[in-house]
Amino acid sequence: MDAILKQKKIVKGKLTRLVSKIDDLQNQANSESIIEVYEKVVNLIDTESEDSTISSNNATVPAAQAVLLPTAIVYVKDINGAFQKCRILIDSASQGSFVRESCVNLLQLKRTSVNINVDGLSSRNVGRVSGLVQLEITSLFYKNTSITVDALILSKITCDLPQFQVDASALNTFKNLQLADINCLQPSSIDILLGADVLGEIMLNRHLNVPGHSLTAMETIFSWIVLGKTKLSCQRIISNHASYNAVEFQLDKFWQLEELSETKPFTNEEITCENHFKRTYTRDSTGRFAVKFPFRDSSDELGSSRDIAVHRLQQIERRFSKNQSLSDQYHKFMDDYLKLGHMELIPENEIDVPASSSFYLPHHPVPNKNGDKFRVVFDGSAKSSSGISLNDKLMVGPQLQTDLRTLLLRFRMHKIAITADIEKMYRQITLHDSDFHRIVWRNSPFEPIQDFRLTRIAYGTASAPYLAIKCLQQLSLNESNNFPLASKAALKDFYVDDLMSGANSLSEALELQNQLTQMVSSAGLVLRKWASNCSELLNSIDSDMRLSNTSLNIDNDDTVKTLGILWHPALDVFYFKITPLSFEGTLTKRTLLSTISKTFDPLGWLSPITIQYKTIMQRLWKQQLKWDERVPTDIKLDWEQLANDVQFVKDIKIPRFLLVDSDNLFHLFGFSDASEKAYAAAIYCRSVSDSGKINVQLIIAKTRVAPLKTVSLPRLELCGALLLVKLMDFTCKALNYPISQAQFYTDSTIVLSWIGSHASRWKTFVANRVAKIQTLSSATQWHHISGSANPADLATRGVSSSTLFTSIWLCGPKFLHETFPFQTDSSVPTLNDAVPEESHNNITFIRDKDFFGLQNLKILDLSYNGIATSPSAPFRLLPNLRTLSLARNKLRTLVPRFFYMLAKLEKLDLSGNPLRDIDPENLKDVRPLKRFHLAKYGNNLTVIVENTFDGHNLRHLGLSRNRIFKFSKCAFCNLSIQQLDVSYNQIINLPLDVFSPIAHSLESLDLSFNPIFSDDLELALSPAYKLKRLSLSGMKLSQLSDDAFFNNGELRTLDLSYNSFVNLSSQVFQPLRQIEEIDLSHNEFEYLDTEFLEQVQNMTTLSVLHLHSNPWSCQRCSVLPLLKWARQSLLYSSTCDMNYESSTCMRCATPLSLEGRALHSLRRVDLEPCANLMPQSRVLVASSNIAIIATISVVVLLIIGIVISIMIYRQQSAVYYTHEGERTLTLGVLGVPAEYANTNGGTFTDDKRRAYFVTLDRIDELAEEKIVAGRTINYS
Repeated sequence: MDAILKQKKIVKGKLTRLVSKIDDLQNQANSESIIEVYEKVVNLIDTESEDSTISSNNATVPAAQAVLLPTAIVYVKDINGAFQKCRILIDSASQGSFVRESCVNLLQLKRTSVNINVDGLSSRNVGRVSGLVQLEITSLFYKNTSITVDALILSKITCDLPQFQVDASALNTFKNLQLADINCLQPSSIDILLGADVLGEIMLNRHLNVPGHSLTAMETIFSWIVLGKTKLSCQRIISNHASYNAVEFQLDKFWQLEELSETKPFTNEEITCENHFKRTYTRDSTGRFAVKFPFRDSSDELGSSRDIAVHRLQQIERRFSKNQSLSDQYHKFMDDYLKLGHMELIPENEIDVPASSSFYLPHHPVPNKNGDKFRVVFDGSAKSSSGISLNDKLMVGPQLQTDLRTLLLRFRMHKIAITADIEKMYRQITLHDSDFHRIVWRNSPFEPIQDFRLTRIAYGTASAPYLAIKCLQQLSLNESNNFPLASKAALKDFYVDDLMSGANSLSEALELQNQLTQMVSSAGLVLRKWASNCSELLNSIDSDMRLSNTSLNIDNDDTVKTLGILWHPALDVFYFKITPLSFEGTLTKRTLLSTISKTFDPLGWLSPITIQYKTIMQRLWKQQLKWDERVPTDIKLDWEQLANDVQFVKDIKIPRFLLVDSDNLFHLFGFSDASEKAYAAAIYCRSVSDSGKINVQLIIAKTRVAPLKTVSLPRLELCGALLLVKLMDFTCKALNYPISQAQFYTDSTIVLSWIGSHASRWKTFVANRVAKIQTLSSATQWHHISGSANPADLATRGVSSSTLFTSIWLCGPKFLHETFPFQTDSSVPTLNDAVPEESHNNITFIRDKDFFGLQNLKILDLSYNGIATSPSAPFRLLPNLRTLSLARNKLRTLVPRFFYMLAKLEKLDLSGNPLRDIDPENLKDVRPLKRFHLAKYGNNLTVIVENTFDGHNLRHLGLSRNRIFKFSKCAFCNLSIQQLDVSYNQIINLPLDVFSPIAHSLESLDLSFNPIFSDDLELALSPAYKLKRLSLSGMKLSQLSDDAFFNNGELRTLDLSYNSFVNLSSQVFQPLRQIEEIDLSHNEFEYLDTEFLEQVQNMTTLSVLHLHSNPWSCQRCSVLPLLKWARQSLLYSSTCDMNYESSTCMRCATPLSLEGRALHSLRRVDLEPCANLMPQSRVLVASSNIAIIATISVVVLLIIGIVISIMIYRQQSAVYYTHEGERTLTLGVLGVPAEYANTNGGTFTDDKRRAYFVTLDRIDELAEEKIVAGRTINYS
């Protein structure tokens, strides 16, 4: 069945003898017969139709007479080894074999899962294949005769056959024959259809055709079968045909480009083929190569092939009668072939040779992509009478040609580019075995058919590509001394017959062109269509030998490309050719996949666009649609939007030359990323000229869609990292660049942690991939990069073609354009907090003798165990230990001298232990310590006391997710910490000078999710003048002074997300001269004033500003400045993908009618008028009405004076009283004690100790007014 599932070209010979017997039916039918249907299918095949997967075609046409199709009753072995009777249909026009679902259930056979559709004629879908089974079929009469068939399972194969009652007398002619189906005239169901894939094993030599009778009997291994016309009428004629889909062939090519080629050792057959060439090739007196076919074994199994060749010629002649232009061109081609001596007429005395000593090739035209020209292809796959084709007997040979991507990568390294192609390369190589290259031809249907043989190798035979490429390579080896430059280019810079080479100086280019011309001409070959970006070189070449077009198509495939790459020599740029897509008619799975499969982007330059193609493909497969089923509306809309957007790709120009100058050194930088939809890798080349000019360009990229089965994001990130190292390995080999000098970047700290530890630490999925990554790279080559600066991020989520112009995709992240050293987060958190995927053990106790003999051990990971205690100095036998992880254990205290003898320890992780404090004495034995982690859930540190880490070499200190509420003033004295993380603690107050001791070194500080007072915060940050990364997220901050970051001018990244800011002064960020990223998301901003927007827009270094997840007011009066800024600012477009309205876009919160709308998508007509004035508007109104306000103020003051006078009078007339103790009066219920009911009033204090003088009358009034109802008031 492998042959069925993997075959890429449609079988065109359909058992010649059976076809020839049916041929007589053609003249008798009043309408289309089986053979006419078959011919139409072959015509579609010859013009590269795209109309099927494996198909079983059931065509019905009205007919005056009925046709009996050949059936047989056979035995089929079931799962228990018993034989069951089944009825089969033998179909010469079906490429595959099929079995009915009910039959498989009866046999209870084991099935294999496959995912393939079955189509009928005119692309009608027959059904979905539900599996694949292997059938052992035996004759009912000849028990020792059996065949094994791989059959696809369908719910139904065809209707009951025959579809009419036939009188038994119709078989009187064959009454002495043992019929394979004695009830063949009675309608009955078909269990199995045997196609052309097994007909060669079924058919025998004898047949019986009685003159004047319309039925024919043919002998098979199952006995005799009967077919032909009957005298009775029927309702329908049925024809079954199976073929393979050109869409599948194109998809196969599409996925081939997606795979990275790997050098594989030659198989035994390939070695045999190589040795055969070396033994048999010759060069004649003119230097031309002559070769012999590399047969797998003898050609004895070849049968007669002339009949099918004649039949196919007659078929083409019928096409000629309907297409005069095709006829003229085809005849001219054949005349030229004959005149040039590339074929010759076979003398009469040499025509009759044994069938096994010759082979006739059917031929047909294959139009080019524009349909105005064609080439003649000779069909070496046509079956002979034995069921064996010429290609079945030929060795294909090893893959010799250079991978196209490798060729393009090298092509970009030459300062002067040179291209050309070899004219009629195949036809310049003489073939000794010309009798296996016979054809039939005539100039007119009225002339007798003549026999010719081709004297040169031809398109369509299995070994032709190998022989042509091998001759060119052998030529380069033979002439290496005479033409050293040309020899090297011929071995490395040819893609079949296309040259893509170059040089770094004009003199070298001229010499290369001259040597190539002379070398190939010594073998009778001619290089033409020369093109170059160097006009001086072109001027040295005759004009008729130059490329006539202004651009060179990179792909030499004849298929019309939806998207293809061209090179413009004069401009020396690559650009993309887009074929406009039509939206007419129904969009089906077939038409959509056909369009996608014609995308040609071998180096992944448009990965952010093509990844959207791939995700649509995945969605289609997930829907399990049939080939010609209409795609869902959501997919259709996405596809139309994508198809419209991709038209702008034609404006993208990519410089061919990668370097600044030819003698510049270059470096390779790789980036990986993943999303829930896909993961990706991209590689950039960075070169610097002697004058300091820097050039950064995308070299190659690769994407993969995420599996349908849900995989965690860290695992997908790891898959992206593995894809990157594989892609880098491929690129480095192509450019002869040492991979050890490459640099890798990812924004996943978890992946960096995985890569930084031994693979055995992790679970199987992670361990296997980490091991592969570590084989090709080292942990020191891996670095961290923020997500916003990672270009691979664009290829995981997809962007519009217009975004590619302004994004970092084509030219790489900003830091690559800077001088060394780069300002990036290059730390590799080898012992990251709570790294997932770790392999857990059950160790509860450790002793020094457990490590006996491991004195050279450098890394020890004891994480995720149950260690609760240990004796003193458990690691004293490990003096060379560099890394120790005790994370996720049960350590409550550390015994004295716990780290004794670990004088070389650099990395220590105690995260996730219930430790309440750290005794400074315990750390005195590990003064070289650089990284110390006491983070994540489980740690219970509350106070960092003075001198805890005194004198250590700490660079990274992680104390997040503890219960720290206090730092002593000298917590970080005598240290040089670069990265400090104290996030998710309970810190309220920070000592004024807490960071002063480390101000000279501190570059990264995370204070997130601590309730620190803003005043304390600003004072504490002031000394940290070297800070580059600061996170103040989740601290409930609502305001910052203008001088908050006055001394933090080197900040690159500032995170203020998840706070309570309603507004911020434009002056806050003014001191941040080098800021690159600010996060203001998840705050309470409703609007931003023009002054603030202008300030951030003028911050030239700022590249990312997060403003999403705020309650933006989209009323007209407040949103217009922000709306204008969002639409025009590159700063905003770099964060928010406006075409796809990503989650990082600003969205409206009010009014309700616009809630959830992306702010940049608003139109003026969408905006509602203001419900009330903004604060600044109210100020303006107040300013304009100051007189009114002054008048009202005077009146209010007069009223207040009167009220005060009355209160003084009543106070003087009131009766005071006192009472021992305090009694409570709840005014809400007027609970005045009875003994004071007749008093007039008193002085009270409330629960906030504020004094009140109130009369009882006034209490009644207040209670009635509910002004102080419910407040507790104490008598005094």
